[in-house]
Parts: sequence; C-alpha cells; structure tokens
Amino acid sequence: MKLIDYLLSFQRRLANSASRFVIALWSRQTGKGFTTSFIASRGAMTESRSKWLIVAPTERQSLETLDKCKDWIKAANISVSDSEEEFDALEKGSKIKAKVIELSNGSKIYALPGKPASLRGFTGYLVIDEFAFFEDQKEVWKAVFAVIVNPMASIKRVIITSTPNGQGDMFHKLVDENLLNPNPKRKVKWEVQKVTIHEAAKEWEKAGKLGTVIDEDTGKERPKTAEEYVAEVREAFDTPEAWPQEFECEFLDTSSNLLTYDMITAAESIDA
Repeated sequence: MKLIDYLLSFQRRLANSASRFVIALWSRQTGKGFTTSFIASRGAMTESRSKWLIVAPTERQSLETLDKCKDWIKAANISVSDSEEEFDALEKGSKIKAKVIELSNGSKIYALPGKPASLRGFTGYLVIDEFAFFEDQKEVWKAVFAVIVNPMASIKRVIITSTPNGQGDMFHKLVDENLLNPNPKRKVKWEVQKVTIHEAAKEWEKAGKLGTVIDEDTGKERPKTAEEYVAEVREAFDTPEAWPQEFECEFLDTSSNLLTYDMITAAESIDA
C-alpha cells in the first residue's frame, strides 16, 4: 500500500495538483494538516536537498504539522533527525528559531509561526496553514508576495490552506479573484480547491470511516451515512450562525465572526 493511498480522493487531488500556486478552501475537520504534511514529506523524500517551510498562525500548530511530517517519513522507513536553525528577524541583530527535521537525503522541513520575517529570502517550497487566521496577515502576505515575484528567491511552490474567517482579508481576496469572481487581469493565477463538510463526509462514507449506528427500524447495526454524520457535527457545533463559514466555506461578514481561533482549533479533530 502506497502512502498516498491513506488520503481520501479530495486530499489526493490537492496532493497531486501540479499548480505552482494552489489554495485549499476546506471546511473544518477535513484533514488540512494531515494532507499538507503528506505533501511536504513526499516532496522532501523525492527531491534530495529540497527545503520546505511550514508556517501556521501559532508555533504549536506548525509543530503539530511537522510531527505529522515525521510520521509520514518514518512510515516510509526513511531516517530523520531533529534540530533547530535560526532565521534573521526584522529587528536588527535578532533571530527567529525554527524547528527542523532533516532527512537522510539532505532535504529539510522547517516549522515556524506565521511571522513575516520567517518568509523573507526563503528558497524552496512554502506551505501556509490556516492563512485566514494569521494575526498580521497583510504583513505575511507582503513577505509571501515578495518571494513570489523575486526570481532570486526561487520559491518553487506555494500551498495555502484555510477555512474562511470573514470578508475583506487577503485570503478572501485570493479566493474571490480566483474562484468566486475570477479576475482575468490577475497576473498570478491560483488554483482553488473547495471542499465543504458535505463533500468530505461523502468521501468518509465511501471509505467506511464514519462508524456505525443502530437502525431505528430494524434495530440492527449499520454504517453511518454522510447525512447523519453532518447532522451530528452540526448539532455538536451548536453555533448555527457560524456553521456556513466554518463547515460550508462561505465567507461571512467580518462582524459575524463569533469564534476565536483558539476556540476553533480546540474543537478540531486530530487530523483537521
């Protein structure tokens, strides 16, 4: 069994995208970190001495994704070591420490919180998890844009994942101009892959990953349906005004955002 076979079809679609710039507009609990860690790990394993940088809103989340990378690499029976490296910070003379895993082929995967300084001058592949929830999203985007348009920076690929977090931010603008209301004048085109909880649940149902329920009519155990799973999640979430944004990938007015990032991540599944 190949490692990619552990991914569901919508996750494989992201993993197999050939686009240089790609956005995963995904619902909660769809395995964003699980999938991006596979992408970074596979890239590091197949391209010797390649560099991958994973940034997330918090250091904790970026380290969790890095841990998932280690799991993928170990599953492939490839040795990996842990270390730390320093990046120049914006403040003169100061440094930012990054956790690093290094493979036996010389490839490295770095994990950092989403700080603009950590992106400047980086050469390699860039994964940005939950971009809509970065505190200084505009500054981070400036740093990303700088390395995208700078041929000397040699950014080979940028993968952005996120659930919406209101309208008017850079994530909303990217999705709007590349998917919702395509702007033909854009020089840099982004592939946008949208996955709601409904689409994901159908994949889980096909894969037999939703568990079982007792049928009310027959009293016998049977597989849980996608519709039943979504209904359970909606009931447990118990915030109907935020449901369309968190699970159906709709961009709500910013004033409607009632949940903090910490509240949302606390409710995420381990592979979300």
